Amino acid sequence: MVERGKIVLAEFAYGGKLLPTFPTWIIDGTKPSSLAWYLKSEVLPPNYWHGMLTSLEWLVSPEMKKEVA
Repeated sequence: MVERGKIVLAEFAYGGKLLPTFPTWIIDGTKPSSLAWYLKSEVLPPNYWHGMLTSLEWLVSPEMKKEVA
């Protein structure tokens, strides 16, 4: 049962197979949790609007272009 302040944060692959991004010990995609609600309401929207839409990638470093002689 989903209640106020708790949601199920589930991600699916093609064919309806459950494909979680987070480890199940952090967020279990089969059970409602308040951490999933907090991520969905407070963390993911700013990440989307200020990170993804501006092409900012936090987990990778840019490669230096090699000059061709």
